Amino acid sequence: MVFARNMVGGSVFAVAIAVLMSFYQYQMGGLQVGMAISLSLIYGIIAFLGRFIIRRAGEEYAETLVDHYLAEDKIADMSA
Repeated sequence: MVFARNMVGGSVFAVAIAVLMSFYQYQMGGLQVGMAISLSLIYGIIAFLGRFIIRRAGEEYAETLVDHYLAEDKIADMSA
């Protein structure tokens, strides 16, 4: 859950930096323009799908918590 949230949050800043980098490389005639645009697209997709990524990770985390909670109740009942 934390990884997904951090990845989505970081991708927002990464898009901005990659876009600035692509403009800079284009003005300077650098060869890394393609790489900067590719990074912008990758980070943009992650930022765009952030809501779905976080929701899925949260649901998996909640399911794990419930499973562990139910398992602990069974163990406590067995020892009593």
